[in-house]
Amino acid sequence: MKVQELSGAQIKSLNASLVDMIAKDFMHLSVVDNDGFQKFIKELEPRNKLPSRRTLTCRLLPERYEILRERAQELISKAAYVALTADLWTSVALEGYLSATAHFIVQGKLFSVILATRKVDNRHTGEEICRVLSEISSDWAVRDKIVAVVTDNAANMEVAVRRMGVLHLCCIAHTLNLLVQDSLSSPLLSESEDLRRACRLIVGHFK
Repeated sequence: MKVQELSGAQIKSLNASLVDMIAKDFMHLSVVDNDGFQKFIKELEPRNKLPSRRTLTCRLLPERYEILRERAQELISKAAYVALTADLWTSVALEGYLSATAHFIVQGKLFSVILATRKVDNRHTGEEICRVLSEISSDWAVRDKIVAVVTDNAANMEVAVRRMGVLHLCCIAHTLNLLVQDSLSSPLLSESEDLRRACRLIVGHFK
């Protein structure tokens, strides 16, 4: 008896699930080349042929991104106001990136959508950060909806947001962390070294 092949719709659904798994679990694209993973998939569905890394990179990931972006764009278009959180970070290759996330309310429910992560090749000046943030917000048609941007306490981030002409707010968690770090290094707390040592041992034990 001839085994019925998977339909186009079934293959499309399986590929979408594969892309979602890679994205949600932060998995490397090479997972499709791993012998153990290939064997596992064959046990689940012998008729399914895993896509190659090239197919994932050149077709499946871009297609999935466009679908999800369209959904996010439709959702964010319903928001009256948007707040952004933005952060500069450095990759293991020592390359600078800027990530921006939009936070908004639609029908009483709070949503958070990562708008973009852009490579910042130029010096991380307030002007350059402002340019990148403005490009991202314009790409998503939220520039006129932004009421505030939350960042760390870095001077260049504050300058960038002020150049955009919107309210700048410092991240409470970042500020609290700076406060704790400064407090722990204060000479006034030198007598509490025994307490700090005990706390480190407790944390170390449970980690």
